[in-house]
Amino acid sequence: MTTGTPIRLQKYLARAGGLSRRKCADLIAAGGIQVNGQVVREPYFRLLLGVDEVRSEGVLLRPARPVYYKFYKPPQFLSAMGDDGPTISSLLPPDMTRVFPVGRLDFDAEGLLLLMNDGDLSNLLLHPRYHVEKEYQVRLKPCPSRGQLRRLEAGVELDGRMTKPSTWELLERLDGGQQGSIRVVLTEGRKNQIKRMAELVHSHVRSLLRERFGPIRLGHMKPGQFKKLAPGELAALQRLADQARQDLAGVEEDDTEGDDD
Repeated sequence: MTTGTPIRLQKYLARAGGLSRRKCADLIAAGGIQVNGQVVREPYFRLLLGVDEVRSEGVLLRPARPVYYKFYKPPQFLSAMGDDGPTISSLLPPDMTRVFPVGRLDFDAEGLLLLMNDGDLSNLLLHPRYHVEKEYQVRLKPCPSRGQLRRLEAGVELDGRMTKPSTWELLERLDGGQQGSIRVVLTEGRKNQIKRMAELVHSHVRSLLRERFGPIRLGHMKPGQFKKLAPGELAALQRLADQARQDLAGVEEDDTEGDDD
């Protein structure tokens, strides 16, 4: 956006601080934001980018230059930034402290995480009304039958509501047929969803690797490695977000979903 472009205060804060839209709205409602020295409590208040001055507790807030990475999260790391526990922060250079993960992978899971400082784009990608595909390679023991896989694909009840249709494709039988390598594609993100769905057919996750998030693929990256998104990857992600904006036009904002593995 260029200087003088109108932008909603809630959106401005998401870009400046990487917060969810809901958290930004709460901060505004609590009177914690001033625009040109005046407290503003309306999240849909429009300001002019680069012209109006936005502060929180006296600190000037400016949207950071957006950066976008893909990262191979190893197992046994938390999908969080900070020094509390074995987080992915310890695997990143110090100048990447302002990025945050888009969604999460479970502590024992590995694979693709998107890292960015664009709260607006992150919120769109995780919005519960706009479901971005996430693809995983999962090893299950015992190997589910084809009938059990079809049951999971059609949807099962978790937390009192049915899961959305998904893909559970048997790729290979391992360990004399005792384990199965399964390709799973989800279009929603509930906490520990794959593990909990597998348990409903009496199977257990032995390993879980996320290979794709929307149009972005892990490719040949190694654990702990990160790369800036290539121009083509970023363009594909932006097209997905643009479609989400169109679909969500006029729809009240909602919280994002939780873990998506």
